[in-house]
Amino acid sequence: MCLLATSSHAEQASFDSELDMAVTRFANLIIDAYAYEFRDARTVQVLKNYDGDVLAAAVVSIVGSGAGHAWDEYLAIFRGWDKNLDEEDLYLLDFPRNHEKRMANPYGIHLRDFIRIGGKGWRSAQAIIDCGRNSDGRVITMSFMEYGPEDSMSLPQQPATARFQLNPLFSGTRIIEIKDL
Repeated sequence: MCLLATSSHAEQASFDSELDMAVTRFANLIIDAYAYEFRDARTVQVLKNYDGDVLAAAVVSIVGSGAGHAWDEYLAIFRGWDKNLDEEDLYLLDFPRNHEKRMANPYGIHLRDFIRIGGKGWRSAQAIIDCGRNSDGRVITMSFMEYGPEDSMSLPQQPATARFQLNPLFSGTRIIEIKDL
């Protein structure tokens, strides 16, 4: 089960701003000279798992890559990282962070990994519906609309779900789509 993490209004506004900047930096990294992020389609959720572990998941839509009319959607996972200045070790932060915590350790929110999850002619992400764990890591379940045989290329209408596994112990790609057998 996932819960939306909440905090005081001022702390939440500060956190939202910090997370928004991290998502914008990610979007700017994956666009080319012709593309742009369709900001109205951006979805960001802070997910808290049953064991108290917290991360942020963002769905970002990129339009016009390669000067075309196509669009792609990406799922990006963010975690807070902090640095223990005495031991010079990195460890996970709990967030949202208030202003004092950011001033004490400004290392902030960083991209953990990302994966392409949708696009024109494939499917369109609708919502993150669940997060949990299995034996190999965290699993995020999302709802999608996929293209049927009669659907136009701009409006997929077939409901579907997909599951993505995040395992920080994998080398290289740490998010994979779990295919049902």
